[in-house]
Amino acid sequence: MNSENFREAVKRLLYPENIAVIGATPDTLWSRNLLGGLRAGGYRGQVRIVNPGRASVLGYPSFPAIDALPEPPDLGIILVGAKNVPDSMRELAAQGCTSAYILAAGFESKENLASLHKLATELGMVILGPNCNGFIRPDAGLHVWTGPIVRPYKAGALAFISQSSAITASAIASAWERGLGFSVIISTGNQVNFTIADALETQIDNADTRAIICYIEQFGDFSQFAQVAIKCRNAGKAIIAIAAGTSQAAREITLSHTGALSAGAEVNAAALEALGIIQANDVDEALDYSSLFELLPKRAWREVKNVAVIAISGGYAALAADALSAYGLNTPPLPQEVLDVLPEVVPQLNPMDLTATVFGWADKYPEVIDRFITSDAYDAVVLMFGVWEGLERWFAPITARAYRTQKPVFVGGNEVLALSDTTRKLIDLDPFPHISGVARIARALAGMRMYFTRKPKLSAEWADGPRDNWVGGTVATVPELAPHLTTAGINVVRWTTVDVDGTTFPTALGDQVVLKLESPSMPHKTEFNAVRFPVTQADFAKVTQELAALAVREKLATWTIIAQEYIGNPSLELLAGIVVDPIVGPVLTVGLGGTQAEILRRTVQALCPLDIAGARELVERLGIAPLFAGYRGKPPLDPSVYDLLVCVSQWAHRHRGNLLELDLNPILVRPLGLPAVAADALARFRSHV
Repeated sequence: MNSENFREAVKRLLYPENIAVIGATPDTLWSRNLLGGLRAGGYRGQVRIVNPGRASVLGYPSFPAIDALPEPPDLGIILVGAKNVPDSMRELAAQGCTSAYILAAGFESKENLASLHKLATELGMVILGPNCNGFIRPDAGLHVWTGPIVRPYKAGALAFISQSSAITASAIASAWERGLGFSVIISTGNQVNFTIADALETQIDNADTRAIICYIEQFGDFSQFAQVAIKCRNAGKAIIAIAAGTSQAAREITLSHTGALSAGAEVNAAALEALGIIQANDVDEALDYSSLFELLPKRAWREVKNVAVIAISGGYAALAADALSAYGLNTPPLPQEVLDVLPEVVPQLNPMDLTATVFGWADKYPEVIDRFITSDAYDAVVLMFGVWEGLERWFAPITARAYRTQKPVFVGGNEVLALSDTTRKLIDLDPFPHISGVARIARALAGMRMYFTRKPKLSAEWADGPRDNWVGGTVATVPELAPHLTTAGINVVRWTTVDVDGTTFPTALGDQVVLKLESPSMPHKTEFNAVRFPVTQADFAKVTQELAALAVREKLATWTIIAQEYIGNPSLELLAGIVVDPIVGPVLTVGLGGTQAEILRRTVQALCPLDIAGARELVERLGIAPLFAGYRGKPPLDPSVYDLLVCVSQWAHRHRGNLLELDLNPILVRPLGLPAVAADALARFRSHV
């Protein structure tokens, strides 16, 4: 199926005018959920059943066979068991149907799924599923959902795309409690040929969708996912993702620190960060991060740094300030334009506690709130209420401006779902943006900030950039790697090979050197005492001969002894490592280096290749950026380490075809004027490609 036919089939899948339900019966919960939902939702298209044993099913007309349908269906919903699914697909395709949703499990094995994929390809069909509950379009009453829904749902601007039907159902319930609505809900199941990336692509041009939540278990074709995600972001959609175990970061790698430091969670985070996607740990966080995007029109979206909080309680004000601070949001003092209209009886603080004093200056209250909203000192304004009755009159200045202003303005509650009965009725009658719970409020505002600060970072060359094939050994150490790294712009500490008898001291390297026994069979030299420093000319021969004896004792097949320039007491030691993940490609790990790298485990990750801005951001995230400006009287550090990290990422990206892992540890960062250098290097490659 070519791309044009695929897109047309997807359109018929999600926007059908007539539906055929194969195998529906009133005796199953699946059928009752599906057909009851279509009727309750008010779907206006045709719904016909194929069941040879019945003239109708739950009020819908039934036909004895697929070829007896009066017209080809846009969408076939297949509710029969797994063994009968292929025949149903063939019969639907024979009638001209190009899209189907398959409920049945039983295709989980690679062989069964591959067989179903082959059949779908032969028939030219797009398949949603198998092994999922379907999809919902609330705006059209299109309830193609066979599972239970424990809470209602409503139309809105949030798309929820998930590989898990159970996660989707729980998210629907949680969204209802938050007052959030959906533009579309899609579960993709085993993804025979309609993947989470395909579902995401349908939202690029969907004007009803402002934010998208994705629950991801497998990226699948990450290149496709990345390209679609970037298109969504460029179309102004906020994307929030929950990534659960999507990546195995080369678990077989045991040669160096990097494999141990880059687990699946770190790789997932680096991948999502590179795509400008906000990462959430669970459904609650994802819904919180997405809430303001769904509740507010795009004109009210803004990078949020400074927040004004007006509360009806000093306790509420304090808790709100703490929650906002935990997410890096500020509550700066009241600006002059607010102070100019604020009565003296009101505390001159932000968050501001109204308490009972508001009744004494009720005539000034609308003007005060208006000044908060219009002040450039605040990127967002929140009015905190509680469980008490009689607060409705104080909402008016906020609710009147919420949908018109160009910043987030909304009503918030201290407790989750602790709304008074009157407040609940008010929200039902006259909806306005509201978020209950200080932690949820903080996450909502943090999500808005992250949308503007986390932009896609993958370069145009990421998927199709040039490749270099490594033709050396499958394990490479300094003697083999260093010339290649140097050519790539990665400075390595000056070195030379030495004779095993140690008769010639390498004076060009200085008065003291580091001696190392290098062998692909001994990647971790320090564990064998195969690194000696500082070595002077007086003991050079003795140490060289000891290392040669160690090589013989350990029965190393190939080995070399090298001398390196001795750089004592560098200002900073870093680790830079690459793991080429089988899904997302080369991932750069930067951390505090040396022998304690695995103990400290202070690392950050990013997809390759990086630019200078990306390298600087990694160092900032590691928390050591102040060292480069000079700290407590110490000289500033040389910024050449940023160029080194860029070159490492580019070299790894070019060798992504057969590189498994690269480990540069330590990288010695020195004072301004002395370039950063890698003191050791180790790499592992697949067989030549």
